[in-house]
Amino acid sequence: MDALLSFLPKTGLRAQFAQGIDEALRVHVGEGAAWHLETVATMTRGACVRAIPSTPVLVALGCVPAQKKAYLLIDHMLAQAAIERLLGGSSEEARVPRALSDTEEGVLQYLLLQLMAHVYRCCGASSRVHFRFDGFAHHADELMQEGAVEDKVSILTFRVELGSDVGFVKLIMPDPLVEAALLNVESPLDLRPEERAYELEELKRFGHFRTPLWAEAGRTTLMPGELVELERDDVILFDESDLVLASDGAISGRVLVRVGTGMSGGFIAEVEADEKSVHARLNDVFKGEHL
Repeated sequence: MDALLSFLPKTGLRAQFAQGIDEALRVHVGEGAAWHLETVATMTRGACVRAIPSTPVLVALGCVPAQKKAYLLIDHMLAQAAIERLLGGSSEEARVPRALSDTEEGVLQYLLLQLMAHVYRCCGASSRVHFRFDGFAHHADELMQEGAVEDKVSILTFRVELGSDVGFVKLIMPDPLVEAALLNVESPLDLRPEERAYELEELKRFGHFRTPLWAEAGRTTLMPGELVELERDDVILFDESDLVLASDGAISGRVLVRVGTGMSGGFIAEVEADEKSVHARLNDVFKGEHL
């Protein structure tokens, strides 16, 4: 879930996103429109394809800049109800699962584009992935063009209410796209000033917490037998170090500044020393070994 939510910027939109979509739905399909996440599941692409109806209302979504596509599977009854509302009427005829006409697809496409435009206005340039309408997929087999049968996909099922009409919409996300969201560590090249400002404000809430801050000056490798023989005042030479010790005792170079246990990366810092103290300027992000 955290990976899926990571497609949104962290500037508070996770809490506001549902309310914004509600408002967009009310504007275009009228009052009484609501939705919420019902289930989250993971299955193979082959199993997902077998569960899709023979005449689906299936929308392909481009995921810029990722290469994979996501798919939106819309309940037939819900799609017809939304189309009728957009056209300003309501049919008293019983709705049956059927393929949409070209005109109906055009109306539904308009609604989807309006919702995506609303998402873009909310998220703006801070989004990691921008969803684009890529067209209707008229056969479930089109999903197989995106990967192998055994590939995993993540499926978010949403319950959508349009007045008295209730149905389900499924967002089918390719697993590699979800995994990519986990690699969501900011680097100096990331241009997300809104997120940086938001996170700094959030961190102020934890200003009273104490945590270790330490600098890694170098590294060496010791075997278990060598560790057992270590005693106080032993000297260990670093195999790796960016620090330089001058003849007058002054030190300079780089260290790795870590917080807490230091297992989730840190900051690469330039070190300078004077007579009383050592100064470290944080220059870069080290994304860590994720041990």
